[in-house]
Amino acid sequence: MKKETKAAIVLILILFFSTTIISADVYINGENITKMKDIKILELLETKKSEQKKTDISIKFGQQKNYLMGKGYLTKKNGKKINFKNILDTLKYLQYEGWEKMDSYLHCKSGDQIYHFLLSRKNTK
Repeated sequence: MKKETKAAIVLILILFFSTTIISADVYINGENITKMKDIKILELLETKKSEQKKTDISIKFGQQKNYLMGKGYLTKKNGKKINFKNILDTLKYLQYEGWEKMDSYLHCKSGDQIYHFLLSRKNTK
C-alpha cells in the first residue's frame, strides 16, 4: 500500500472517531439529556436489596415526567436500556460523556442500601 493511501486511511479514521466522540449523547429513558442544557445535575442511584445479590442502577435528572414514570435508566437512542456490570462502569461512562461526580452518600431503608451519586455537567466553553 502506498504511503499516501495509508495516510488517507489514518486521517479518515481520526475524523470518524473524533466526530463520534463529539456527537456522543446521553439518553435517559430514550430522552436525549445532552441537548437539554438546563439539566446541570444528575442523581445516580445504586440500590442493593437485602434479600438479593443483584443491584439496580437508576438515574434521576429532575424532570417531573421522570418522577411520574418511576425510575430512569441510561438508554441507547432507541430507548433500549444499557446494562452496566457495576456502578463504577456507570460512573466511568458518564464521566466520559461529560459529567463529573460532585458528592455521594449512603441511605439505608428496611435493610436495603441505596448509594446516591450526584453528578454535574462539566463546564465546557
